[in-house]
Amino acid sequence: VLVLNVDVAGVLDLTAGTVAVDASLRDSQVAGIPLSGDLAVRAEFLHDPSFLLSFGGFNPHFDAPGSFPDLDRLSVSLDTGDNLRIGMWGYFAVSSNTVQFGAGADLWASAAGLTVEGHLSFDALIQFNPFMFIFQMGFEVDVRAGAVELFGVHLDLLVEGPNPFHVVGTASMKILGVKTSFSVDETIGDRELEGPRETVYATTLLVAAIQDPGAWREVPPEAGVASVVLSGA
Repeated sequence: VLVLNVDVAGVLDLTAGTVAVDASLRDSQVAGIPLSGDLAVRAEFLHDPSFLLSFGGFNPHFDAPGSFPDLDRLSVSLDTGDNLRIGMWGYFAVSSNTVQFGAGADLWASAAGLTVEGHLSFDALIQFNPFMFIFQMGFEVDVRAGAVELFGVHLDLLVEGPNPFHVVGTASMKILGVKTSFSVDETIGDRELEGPRETVYATTLLVAAIQDPGAWREVPPEAGVASVVLSGA
């Protein structure tokens, strides 16, 4: 039912304090449907700590470091020949300051002289410091008879916030050459200047708590409880 073959290459450089891992699916499938996609990890833990993990790439609004490889989306595809093709893809990524994920599907079908093409996608980018998010959705479907477009619907929406909220969208419909469309571009609220939030390291807090004399106290053993004494041999 499920076959996964993964080629993996990794480098651990203790002197530079870096980790690099690359992986790709090869000759993989689920229930006979081909699977493909790439994975990569980059981390630095000495001079300038950072972390970047991606399954299938990044959000279109995220600028990945130039040293990070281009990754193919995690995808499955179904091709029944001349009449039906379906593809689905997705990605998930985590960096030191963001979480990103997205998915989409593409459809192409043909029957009785008609052709249907469709596309659906969703992308999300969440940044923690300073906090912001970008959500984007897209949908389109076209029905054609030969080269003539009989019916078409196209939708695209982007929401960004919360400082301020910004909504941008377009929608259009075409029936037998007659097209109707509208768009929206609205900003809600005013931008407030804010600096990056202070970074808190849990290790530093833990060490300070352990070194605090007030965090420790002696507890005498209860009466009747035997004590354990260690002595050198």
